[in-house]
Amino acid sequence: MSNKRNRSLAFVERPSIDFVMLANHAEALNGLLYMLGGGWTDHRRIVIPGQPPPASAFSIALSISTPWNDTNRPINLKVAVETDDGSELFKMETTVTAGRSPQLAPGSAQHAPLAINAVVPFPKPGGYRVVVRLDGRDSRTWPFRVHDINQQQLAS
Repeated sequence: MSNKRNRSLAFVERPSIDFVMLANHAEALNGLLYMLGGGWTDHRRIVIPGQPPPASAFSIALSISTPWNDTNRPINLKVAVETDDGSELFKMETTVTAGRSPQLAPGSAQHAPLAINAVVPFPKPGGYRVVVRLDGRDSRTWPFRVHDINQQQLAS
């Protein structure tokens, strides 16, 4: 094989999503991700008969891996909360830039933890999902279910 052909077969690293999950609360500080009640897939909310369901507060926790050659450039990030049929209830678009410190070993990837705190009014109980898209190349989903608990049932 020619050198030109070998170069075209070389592995090319791209920014990627390490993980995404839901938490009761999350914060990203100084390169660390702090979570309370992380990793849930079932959300239970208290509803009052005859009233609209309350909005739900929760956090979306994720981590992005940025290879050496993609540091110091903006990477497009899209986060959405969708119904099972793909209707968006919450959407956020931004850019993320992982810097490269002078002490970072050449070729090292950067891992950036992120926490997005959201308040979403889920229209009904049932299936939903968080969808995270990175630079139009990588995506991850986190499915979950919303359950209604009648306030009168709690009183009994």
